[in-house]
Amino acid sequence: LVRSSLGPGVYFAILETLQRGRERVAGSAPDSSKGRIFAEGAFARATAGTLMTPLAVVKTRFEWSRADNAGGTFGTLRQIAREERLAGLFRGALPTLVRDVPSSGLYLMLYQ
Repeated sequence: LVRSSLGPGVYFAILETLQRGRERVAGSAPDSSKGRIFAEGAFARATAGTLMTPLAVVKTRFEWSRADNAGGTFGTLRQIAREERLAGLFRGALPTLVRDVPSSGLYLMLYQ
């Protein structure tokens, strides 16, 4: 529940910040070019996806583990960080970002 609600929250917060910054900088003539909108959506998804990857790794470990997961989410995060370092916490991030970043940018560009 935390991962599924936190991810979109982070994405939309970043997207809103980028869009407000664009409007503040542009003043009365906002830059709403399709390329700019694509870049905002892609950047927001890349940032949110990267931040949420460690929780996705924990979720996957829980789903595939036969252990009782008694340490919970934070115990599992600590264990992965201790045993596998950053590489373990961000395992699978690249394929996820390759899938999500372009589609998020395109979706936003076509929607707005």
